[in-house]
Amino acid sequence: MIAGVVILAALGATALSAVSFARDWRWALLAHFRPHLGVLCAAIALAVLAADVSAGPKIALLALLVATAAVLVRDIRCATGAGAPVEGKARLRIAFANLLRENREAHRVIDWVRREKVDVFVAAETHGHWPPALAELTDELPHVAGHPWGDVLLFSRHPIVGEPRHLFADVGYAVAVEIEGITVLGMHTASPQMRAFSLACDDLLGTVGDLVRTTPGPIVAVGDFNATPWSVPVVTLIADTGLTFGPGARIGTYPAELGRWKVPSWLALPIDLVLAGHGAAVVARRHGPRIGSDHWPVIAEIQYSRHLDPPDPRP
Repeated sequence: MIAGVVILAALGATALSAVSFARDWRWALLAHFRPHLGVLCAAIALAVLAADVSAGPKIALLALLVATAAVLVRDIRCATGAGAPVEGKARLRIAFANLLRENREAHRVIDWVRREKVDVFVAAETHGHWPPALAELTDELPHVAGHPWGDVLLFSRHPIVGEPRHLFADVGYAVAVEIEGITVLGMHTASPQMRAFSLACDDLLGTVGDLVRTTPGPIVAVGDFNATPWSVPVVTLIADTGLTFGPGARIGTYPAELGRWKVPSWLALPIDLVLAGHGAAVVARRHGPRIGSDHWPVIAEIQYSRHLDPPDPRP
């Protein structure tokens, strides 16, 4: 009986791992859980070793589980590779948090941002009470970008050069600004738990990719992507734009809390991402404290070569 359960578990884990590479949006949701599937395969392999299974099937199951786990690990490692070092010495400290619309603990958010002394703070789910609450930050971060129809606000210590660029999908929003010789793009995509939202998520990431490709100079993209680094939309974005991750890309950010249960980051999904490219690189990344949201906030250090406007050709 136990041997049969172990065999079924082994076949089930490998089958789920295989379909996580499917293109259909429903099966593609499993892609976000590839680290968990890898751990599951390893745990079942230990159970297979201990189970009373004849030598032939045992070897075949172990080989299948080990091969599956190896493919998952390789996929995760390839997707989260760091970019090449950059020559520039300019630095930007950026913070991001999905604040959660229902979160009423604005003081925790404001105290955290102030303690970190960031150059840029990007916040998602800023509808309702959040804009007036976050206005308290404008003493330190006086330059603000966003759109009344979007749910992302960007606060900067430094002046914004030119006009912000606003990107929309059916669900989801992104805003891009140039600050201190680097373009900062903050976003919040749709959560892909249904087909329409999955398409909206892909649409916004595709639009972001178009903007990144046509933007000169260094750029950093940060936000709630609602997708892990090894999911198809993010892998496509990286392939199309040359953006890369830095340290800490595999650290989970969602959920940080489920009801009263505080979820450890090693169990959470890394969907709040920081990518950089075109002369910029993520050189450090870490969590902030819990701030009453269901997401962990993140802090990242960006090193880059400043983008200088070309000289004016007019006399």
